[in-house]
Amino acid sequence: LFQIRAKEFTKDKIKPEKEIVQLDESWVPQQLNIIQKSFDQSRSNSSYVITSSLEKVYNLAERVAVTNDIGCLILGENGTGKEHLARYIHENSHRKSKSMISINCAAFSDELLSSELFGHEKGSFTGADSKKIGILEVANGGTVFLDEVGDISSRMQVSLLRVIQERKIQPIGSNVEKNIDVRIISATNRDLEKACDDETFRWDLYYRLAVTTLRLPALRERGQIELKQMIQFFNQSIADRLGKNQLLKFSPGALECLLNYGFKGNVRELENLFIQLHVFGEQEIDVSHLPKRIVNNVGVNLTLEKATEEHIKKVFQINNGNILITSKVLGMARATLQKKLREYGIREI
Repeated sequence: LFQIRAKEFTKDKIKPEKEIVQLDESWVPQQLNIIQKSFDQSRSNSSYVITSSLEKVYNLAERVAVTNDIGCLILGENGTGKEHLARYIHENSHRKSKSMISINCAAFSDELLSSELFGHEKGSFTGADSKKIGILEVANGGTVFLDEVGDISSRMQVSLLRVIQERKIQPIGSNVEKNIDVRIISATNRDLEKACDDETFRWDLYYRLAVTTLRLPALRERGQIELKQMIQFFNQSIADRLGKNQLLKFSPGALECLLNYGFKGNVRELENLFIQLHVFGEQEIDVSHLPKRIVNNVGVNLTLEKATEEHIKKVFQINNGNILITSKVLGMARATLQKKLREYGIREI
C-alpha cells in the first residue's frame, strides 16, 4: 500500500515522496468477503509442481490465456488444483496486471451470493448498512474465478447467465446498470452435463461457461511415477516452508503405503499429509507414523498403469529376463520395453 502524507503532518513540513505501509495478513478490505482472494503470485512462486500428465492441460491453458476474454470451465475432483490452473490462466493473460478474485459459490445463500457478485446499495435490504461494491465490479479488467459453480441455485443461474451475455451488472437496490469487463473462469467437481440432463442446471449457462473446458486428473489417475515426484516435491517444499534442515526419510513399507493409497483428497491431501509429518513425525518415517486411513485403506492399486507394470514384470520374469522374447510376447517394440523396464527400476539381464 502506497500512502502519501500531507506536508503539514511531517516533521520538516515537506511533502514526502512515498511511504510503504506494511499490512498485517489479517487485514481484509471491507468491500471483500474474507473468502475472496486476490492472486498476484507467479507460477514459479507457487507451491505446485507441473508433472507430465498436467503438461498438456497447462499447455492448453496457455492457449486459453492469450484469448484475453474467453471463458473456461475447469473440471476435476476437490483438491486437484483447479484454482491454481485458473490463476495460471490469469497470470498468462493480458489481464495479469489486474486482480483475480475467487469466490466459493457453494458457501453462500442466493441473497448473499448476489450481494457478493453484484454489490448492493445502502438500505437495499435488512443489514445493508452501507454501500457494497460487488466482486464483478472490483475485478473490472481482471478475472473472476467462480469455484463450485455447479452448486448455485436456478435463480442464480439466470442472474449469472444475464451477466455473461450482457456484460452488465445491476447492484441490489440500484436502478443503474454498470458495464463490466472481466474474464469469468469457473470450476466444479460435478458432472454438469448430467445436471443439465436432470434439469438442475441450465444448458444455456453451461454453454456460456464451457466455451473452453479443461479437466484435471485425480492424483490416483496419474500413476506411481508422478506420485513419487509429488512426494519428493512436497517433502522438499514443506521442509523449506517450515525451516527444516533435513528431509523426511521413508521406510520401504511406509513408501509402499503412500504409493498404493488412493488419495481421495488429491494434491491437497498429499500436501497436508506432509505438513503433518514434518510437524509431528520423526525424520525416519515408518508405517506407524502414517494416518490410519492410509495404512488401513491401501488395498490393491487397480490403475491401468499399475496393472501394465505388473503384467510386464511378470512376463519378463517368466521369460527369464530375455528382452527379445518378452517384447515379442507382449507385442511391444524392444526399445519401448527397455524404456518401461528402466522406469520400473529393472535392469536387463
